[in-house]
Amino acid sequence: LGALAAATSRIQIGVLVARASLRPAAVTASAFATLHRACGRLVGAIGAGDSESRAENEHFGLPFGTFADRLAALRATTVAARDQGFPVWVGGTRQEVRALAADEADGWNRWGGSPERFGAEAAGVYARARRSPFECTWGGLVVVDRDDARARAKAARLAAGPGTLVGGPATLARLL
Repeated sequence: LGALAAATSRIQIGVLVARASLRPAAVTASAFATLHRACGRLVGAIGAGDSESRAENEHFGLPFGTFADRLAALRATTVAARDQGFPVWVGGTRQEVRALAADEADGWNRWGGSPERFGAEAAGVYARARRSPFECTWGGLVVVDRDDARARAKAARLAAGPGTLVGGPATLARLL
């Protein structure tokens, strides 16, 4: 991220998401703060990890823990990182993660799912959000091409899964 910050001057920089269970909360918060001091454009995003994260934790000799353990690490990292001049977002899909984002963070990011599902969940997060400003963002999967037929063919080649938005520019504009 430091190299990206040095090579650019206008874009916001961050990861979606740094997994809270891979390092102590203070280490993640310090790394975020250092990068922010260097570029002034950081979005510090943190997640709890899911079942797909288990192998990576175990590879590094770190316990994967229960969801409650990972949620506690997420809360500790979020609290340690916030109020340092950059927004702190929480990423995840579970209701408990959305509640934590609304209670402790400056934003929430949902990965996957339909725009309608995101809209419904975001409405609940916005209604509960304690910090202002607060942002909700969606990281959905999209396959686009010049027209709908070409986009459907591309989606078939890519084996795009359920929930992926597929279409040409006009169709995607309408869907989004």
